[in-house]
Amino acid sequence: MSSNLFFQGMMYLVTLVYGGYLIANNEMSAADLAMYALYIGIFISRSRFS
Repeated sequence: MSSNLFFQGMMYLVTLVYGGYLIANNEMSAADLAMYALYIGIFISRSRFS
């Protein structure tokens, strides 16, 4: 269980760090980054109940 939580946190961390990099280089909007973060949340919530 703890390894799952670790990898879930890593997915969010990588998404936010790389998304921040893309936003800083004007290659992505903040709304797109928020959308990706929500997709991760949906992906994680579905895998918990499988």
